[in-house]
Amino acid sequence: MLAYGCGAGGTTVALLKRRSQVTGFDVSATRREDARRLVRERVGAQTVPTLAQSSAEQLPCSRRRLRRRVWQANPPPPESASCSS
Repeated sequence: MLAYGCGAGGTTVALLKRRSQVTGFDVSATRREDARRLVRERVGAQTVPTLAQSSAEQLPCSRRRLRRRVWQANPPPPESASCSS
C-alpha cells in the first residue's frame, strides 16, 4: 500500500496496523523523518529506505504507473505546469 503525502505519519501508523507493508511518501524530508519516528514508536516497524534509495521492486507498481497515479490524484498547480524562461 502506498501512503502518498504521509506527512507526520498518523495515517501510515493506522495503515500499518491493518497491512503488513506500507510505503510512505512525502516531499518534505522533515515530515518523512517525523513519520519514520512515529512508526518506530507506535508500531515498532523497521526503518525503511527513502523512495530515492528504494529499488523499483519495492514500489507498489511501475514508476511510470505510479507517477501517473500521483499526478491524477494531486495535479501540480497551474503556474508549475508550463515552463517559462
